[in-house]
Amino acid sequence: MPKTEVAIEEVIELWEGRQRINRLDIEDIIWTKDGKPLSIPLEVVREFELTGLNNNDFILTGYYFRKEIRKENFPIQSSLDKEPK
Repeated sequence: MPKTEVAIEEVIELWEGRQRINRLDIEDIIWTKDGKPLSIPLEVVREFELTGLNNNDFILTGYYFRKEIRKENFPIQSSLDKEPK
């Protein structure tokens, strides 16, 4: 198998980019694909926040594909669960 050259500068640049994304509040991120914003329900984002994973994992695990939340995961509902009008 041929050897592949990897510049450490590239590794550091990728790591810094991931760190920058992880420092953001996930509810303030507008995720895009091919320059177009994705429609991700707020309840999916809020459920993900409870996993303890980071913002990069939201995308890398495919969690953002979820379109609906199983209500049995949230037995107690409150007025805070509704988006403001």
